[in-house]
Amino acid sequence: MKPEGADTPAPRLSREEFFKGGGERTERIYEVEVWRCNARVVDIYQTCMLDRAGISGAAAGLSAQEIHTALLLHRVPERRWPALTRDLLWMARAACEYLHDQDKREADKRAAEARKAGKVR
Repeated sequence: MKPEGADTPAPRLSREEFFKGGGERTERIYEVEVWRCNARVVDIYQTCMLDRAGISGAAAGLSAQEIHTALLLHRVPERRWPALTRDLLWMARAACEYLHDQDKREADKRAAEARKAGKVR
């Protein structure tokens, strides 16, 4: 059984807005449809910032402090924290995979350009 409002999409978000990966990194904007039953977790996710790791600044996920602050900011009842935390971590994992793929494509493109220019054998 679907939750109430599951068939009614919430306002459309671009993929950039959904993953909050940064405008300068996004080559194309994709629209994603968000069911009304998921609109709350998407709204909470948009207030979070992905942690970056290493010298390259690769996306590393959401910290516990970031999640805790977002849940408090949105005044989420504590009984809902476990389910929303699970959803937020899932969204962060998907965003990190997307950003890692994008970083790899950019690095491969730069390496191909360097080989073509004769800077690398």
